[in-house]
Amino acid sequence: NSHTQQSHTTVTHNSHIHTHKAGWRVSLVLTIMQRVSVVLLLGLACAVLLALASTAVEGRYLYVSFHGGSKSSDVNNVYRYNMDGSNPTPVLSGRSGLSELRGMAVLADGSLLVANANKDNTAIERFGSCSGSGKRNFQSVFTSQNSGNSGLVHSYGVIVNPVDRNVYVSNQDSNSVTRYYGINSNQVGQPIPSPPFVRNAPAGTVVQLSPSGNGVRGLAFDPSGTLYVADEDDNAVGAYNVTSGNPLFSIPVQSPIGLAFEASTSLLYIGLKSSGVVAYSVRTHTFSNIQYSTSHLKHPAGVVIDSSTQTLYVVSQDDQSIVAFNSATGNSLGRIAKDLPDVPENLIISPC
Repeated sequence: NSHTQQSHTTVTHNSHIHTHKAGWRVSLVLTIMQRVSVVLLLGLACAVLLALASTAVEGRYLYVSFHGGSKSSDVNNVYRYNMDGSNPTPVLSGRSGLSELRGMAVLADGSLLVANANKDNTAIERFGSCSGSGKRNFQSVFTSQNSGNSGLVHSYGVIVNPVDRNVYVSNQDSNSVTRYYGINSNQVGQPIPSPPFVRNAPAGTVVQLSPSGNGVRGLAFDPSGTLYVADEDDNAVGAYNVTSGNPLFSIPVQSPIGLAFEASTSLLYIGLKSSGVVAYSVRTHTFSNIQYSTSHLKHPAGVVIDSSTQTLYVVSQDDQSIVAFNSATGNSLGRIAKDLPDVPENLIISPC
């Protein structure tokens, strides 16, 4: 019995030793696995951060172009603002000689067109998609002023037709709208032949206002491809069929400058040089009884509508600010950005 009890004690003791060793091994394996997991997670986090640093963060931003010029204080760049008007940062990079920037348009591939409006060196410049910091590097000259493209001079508005995806440009010194093949064409940036209604005009002309004037300003399209053209000289906004070139109807307003179309309401927002912004229904051909005006809104140029938040944004040239309104009520949301670095010209919403 003594021997049996001793053997049982020895077996039990050995069993405890083996169990202790097994438990220690399991604990060691778990510790190693936890540390490996931490290392893997850190590596994954670093990879994600690197990816974010090298690509653009998709979102919504306001882009503002400025009057610019040859003085050291002139801003010959586009600035990006958060939608609340904060954090202004220059956007364009890698291109010297820019002067007097005006209209802008984001293309389907994410690149950006900008009108370099200096009348002696007019061109539509193309900048690539955004980097992680929001910068856009110069890509190419989309189209430029030359003997075969003489209508492109002192450009103002730039817009893409949602139907044919071609690019339309308003030009002050030729008082016209010219159009160019879009990026899906094998003739990118080349003038498109004029429609039948337009005769004896420079190559690419789709709308020719009075040749003796220079009042053409902002452009807008509705979803059907009807083009709206602000004519400050004629105190009107004209609607045009771009296939035939025929004028469709005219909206009488005093000194129109900036235009923006809202598809969900069929409202055309029109910035008037001395009296704020009005809205015109192209469905009923009547003006809305809501007007958008404050003491800070002086010479509204660029106009853009954000339907997702029912917010109308307008650049006020004489006040050098961005003013926002509730588009449904007309209530002012105040100056979301003031003391801009130069006189603002055009305004768009960009995804990056």
